[in-house]
Amino acid sequence: RTESTQMALRTARAYRKKDKIAKFEGNFHGQHDTVLISTLGTKGEPNELLPHIDSAGIPKATTKDVLVLPFNDTEGTLSSIKKDADNLGAVILEPVSAFGLGCVPAELEFLKAVREITSENDIPLIFDEVVTNFRLGLGGAEEYFSVVPDLVCLGKILGGGFPIGGYGGRKDIMDKMVTPQVGLWDLKEQIFQSGCFSGNPITMTAGNVVLNELEKKNVYPQLNSQTKKLREGIREIGEQLGFDMLVTGVTSLLQIH
Repeated sequence: RTESTQMALRTARAYRKKDKIAKFEGNFHGQHDTVLISTLGTKGEPNELLPHIDSAGIPKATTKDVLVLPFNDTEGTLSSIKKDADNLGAVILEPVSAFGLGCVPAELEFLKAVREITSENDIPLIFDEVVTNFRLGLGGAEEYFSVVPDLVCLGKILGGGFPIGGYGGRKDIMDKMVTPQVGLWDLKEQIFQSGCFSGNPITMTAGNVVLNELEKKNVYPQLNSQTKKLREGIREIGEQLGFDMLVTGVTSLLQIH
């Protein structure tokens, strides 16, 4: 996940030629410095949240290039983006906030509003679908919400359980991505991406097997139906035992609070 979101943000910044990014409170995008901010909570008003560093060792200066937005708060989000639109290289979000907010899906009108304002200002919108892709459906959040981002980050299921990160998106944004050869790329324009395990054949093979299974006709209806019954059953047990319990989720995702 870390590498997929890191590279998606780098690519978006290169396209926009802007350093600052916007992320949402409670959204988790891996452990690199830029995004390990405000994953568990924030301070400030909804239209002016203060970035909060979530790990020792992250430079305080990092927060200068991070705008934190209120998840599922359309008015606060649009207000903040409008103020900083000229400085933003990307807006990244989890279509279902699985880590900090507890499996809470984005509201459709909120998601559409974010898509609209980023399109109007030519700011790349990134969906971090490391958790949601192949869980909300074979087409991920784009299919489930009918909202299409500019870039999407993938992981976990994509590799059949093996370690993997991947991302992709609009051709005009991705065009500057290169597999580098020492001294033979344009440092000012092209985007460096390389790794010892990139394209690992074992992971690719496992991923292909999983995707072939997911393409079968009744996989998602059955998976979603079973998970719905599981959520309902857990709620009933909690009520019977007198527990203060909240079960959240959508499609095959669930979380217990």
